Amino acid sequence: MSLACQILASFLLIFIVSTKGAAPENNVVWGTLGHDFDLNISGFQMDDNIDDIRWEKDKTIVARVKKGKLKDLKDERYNVSTNGALKIKHLETEDSDTYRVVIYKIDGKNVLDKTFQLKIQEKGLDIYLIAGICGGGVIFISFMTLLIFYINKRKRQNSRKHDEELEIRARRATAKERHRKPRQGPGPAPQNPAVSQPPPPPSHRLQAPCHRPPPPSHRVQHHPQKKAPPPSAAQVHQQKGPPLPRPRVQPKPPHGATENS
Repeated sequence: MSLACQILASFLLIFIVSTKGAAPENNVVWGTLGHDFDLNISGFQMDDNIDDIRWEKDKTIVARVKKGKLKDLKDERYNVSTNGALKIKHLETEDSDTYRVVIYKIDGKNVLDKTFQLKIQEKGLDIYLIAGICGGGVIFISFMTLLIFYINKRKRQNSRKHDEELEIRARRATAKERHRKPRQGPGPAPQNPAVSQPPPPPSHRLQAPCHRPPPPSHRVQHHPQKKAPPPSAAQVHQQKGPPLPRPRVQPKPPHGATENS
């Protein structure tokens, strides 16, 4: 029998035990298969005025006590105790039925007429077995609760550890990338993108201004500039008027003509 079946059987047995006390009220009683059972009559006391006690099963007399003597036994498994209860030995599944007890006094007066519904339980469980099953169930539930809590805790720890490892790896990768960057130093000058591009066609070639060095004759000799003296008043007055005509320069005669003359 599995643990779940045992737990279910224990709960059923507890329910059955709790209903046994209420059996005389609802006339339903439970017996265990293979065990002896007594159909007790609650609220009845045997005395000398009782003359006849009859026990019937499905309207058939199975046991009878007449003037203190046992009569009309249908089966040896049936018997009537001194308090009027019906005893059944080694309950079988066939014993599950409706039982009726009728009691008369010496004067023929009916003292009691009561009906019982007997039901057979397939298998009985010991009280120690029930306690062990209940205790085992409580321990099992506690263990499963702790196991689930532990698993969830480990999952959270593993998730945090994984996140920390990813963060450390990202930091290391960033540091490596920074170290791999080339340092700026003396080296070949970067190639001009304009030179690497192919020249445009002749019709659309643009004359880009380029700086050419001046010829040697026109090279300007840089000398320290001297500040010019301030102009005089006469120069200022002459500059304000119209420009004067240049004087004519007489051409000099050749050197040979002057000697002949």
